[in-house]
Amino acid sequence: MAGGDIHTEPHGARWATTVEGDPDPVNLHDTRLVAVKLGRELARQRRVGHYIHNQDGTISEGRR
Repeated sequence: MAGGDIHTEPHGARWATTVEGDPDPVNLHDTRLVAVKLGRELARQRRVGHYIHNQDGTISEGRR
């Protein structure tokens, strides 16, 4: 797994948790809410930023 920030973003009809610099999602979820919760926890564990995207791909929220 790459060492970049965590992103929660749309992935087809689902929501993905991804790591910047890694083309493969860490995991996929049916709802944005679950993906955000798990992405936030992963970012805390890794001590990196967490960026949450809208359905259109724009960033709606981000924290370092």
